Amino acid sequence: MIQVLELAAEHSKVPLDQLNSHLSNQAWFDNMLVSWNGLKEGKVWTLFVSGICHDYGSKLFIDLIAIQLAGPPLLMAMGAYTPFIALLATSSVVGNLSAAAVMNFKGEPKTRIPGGQAPVAGIVTYLALISNSKQALSVGSLIFRPWALPFVLFGSMLFGDYLGDRDFLNGQTSAQWGGAAGGVLFFVVKKALRL
Repeated sequence: MIQVLELAAEHSKVPLDQLNSHLSNQAWFDNMLVSWNGLKEGKVWTLFVSGICHDYGSKLFIDLIAIQLAGPPLLMAMGAYTPFIALLATSSVVGNLSAAAVMNFKGEPKTRIPGGQAPVAGIVTYLALISNSKQALSVGSLIFRPWALPFVLFGSMLFGDYLGDRDFLNGQTSAQWGGAAGGVLFFVVKKALRL
């Protein structure tokens, strides 16, 4: 099984450095991914837009599975699309801002980060916070406990970092943890405002 995962991860990689150098002259690329320098230039929309960008197919695949598992029960619990979209936006902004700040701290303020995993981390974390610990959710034949989702998601992210560049303090990992913090922030604010 591990060999299959390693093979899938190896063949789904898109070398971001090559993509960065190839597309560095194209304005749309500069306007899609968040960076510290971009934020200083006033490109605040990248905090949102970068939340849908991924650099590896394997990370996109993990996110799609997480959304399939967590999205429907979370949407049912929230009762409307507006708070769900607000959760996505909060997680994206907090996650991508933390990613840009970490890259600036590392001395790489120009590095562009695809922060697509930030909103997913926020969704999964928020669902774990609002769920009853004994509650079981099912998607198809899969039955799971919502509190376990963050462990599965973050474990798979760390496993992906291990298979990749083994740099655990990078922009994308920071976006993931920041996205989870965005989910916690959304939970606290919603509870404080009794929404």
